[in-house]
Amino acid sequence: MQTHTTPAFSQAGRHTLKHSPARNLHRLAVTLEFMVHIFDHLIHDSDMALRVAVAQAYDVTLGPIHYWAVRTAVKAGLYSLPTRECFFQAIGETVDSGCSGGRDLVKVAKPLVLRLHRIFEGVEMPCSDVRWLPSFSDSSASQKVTIG
Repeated sequence: MQTHTTPAFSQAGRHTLKHSPARNLHRLAVTLEFMVHIFDHLIHDSDMALRVAVAQAYDVTLGPIHYWAVRTAVKAGLYSLPTRECFFQAIGETVDSGCSGGRDLVKVAKPLVLRLHRIFEGVEMPCSDVRWLPSFSDSSASQKVTIG
């Protein structure tokens, strides 16, 4: 049985196609790495605002796989994030217990992220595309818009 990580699959270029198992696994790895970076920042700098931690994590993980429109929206949305204290309270933790759980996440997830990245060495995954964007005018609200 041939899997999606075989040389034939890679040579055919199917591993980078939208909804391919390989591309989905790559997106999952990048998202996990994003979470690791956030908690790593929050753990190691008790004065860092959640917004700053998320922005720095986004820039090195998810930002590179998003088009400019998504990156711009994320950057604008960062200003609506709560304080780190409110964030931990919202997930049912104190800052101390949240950072403790975050340490556990970082400890377990970092090696997994590194292994997943090794699978994709030399593979350039394309940016996510944006489909079905709503139009700003009522008359064309049902039109499909494709970017990329």
